[in-house]
Amino acid sequence: MKNILVDSGIWFALFDARRDGKHGEALKKADLMENNSVILPWPIMYETFNTRFARNKLGLERMRSIIKSPRTNIVDDSPYRDGALDEMLRAALERARALSLVDCILRALMRDINVRVDAFLTFNEGDFVDICGARSIPFG
Repeated sequence: MKNILVDSGIWFALFDARRDGKHGEALKKADLMENNSVILPWPIMYETFNTRFARNKLGLERMRSIIKSPRTNIVDDSPYRDGALDEMLRAALERARALSLVDCILRALMRDINVRVDAFLTFNEGDFVDICGARSIPFG
């Protein structure tokens, strides 16, 4: 069984076929989640469960079953917060690249050698290509 880290864009597309043009692509990526464990950091839930998603009863039911699954690992982000905030501010202020704080948390989680991430599902490959390459984490 593999540990799959899933970005919020995948969740949006997966549960909102009507509004998200990447729904079909998300369904293909979701196949990887079916027989594996899902890594779900708290910031991804904060980002995913926005007001629009909270109105999606079917999406909420499906997401609740994923959250309650014994194969889902909800990850505390507190060990990564300070470093992620520093990374985000430094990159933005130095105009190196603009990353969201959630993306910086995900990057910190993937850098942690104590967390096994076997694959990363995202639509924003460019924001993670360096860290995924360094840790040999397949993504897409």
